[in-house]
Amino acid sequence: MESKILNTDLNTYLIKFKWMSTNNRFIVQGSGLMEVIKNYDKNGIEYIKIFDPVKYRFVQVSRAKILQIFNWETEMLLYLKDHYFFK
Repeated sequence: MESKILNTDLNTYLIKFKWMSTNNRFIVQGSGLMEVIKNYDKNGIEYIKIFDPVKYRFVQVSRAKILQIFNWETEMLLYLKDHYFFK
């Protein structure tokens, strides 16, 4: 993850893992989602939410919607389609 600056015009994701720890929630943008899943997914994903700039909060979206967002990024799309969370 290159930057700690978030642009709310881009898709921003909140991912929470099932394991209990101080490091089980991450906010990322773009391909940072794949990086976090690869590095921290040990016991399962509890949820992935997307930031809604109109409501100014993270909202639950379908797994199909997340896959649709990444349909232009081949490497990310192939990784997510093979991941258990999106099956």
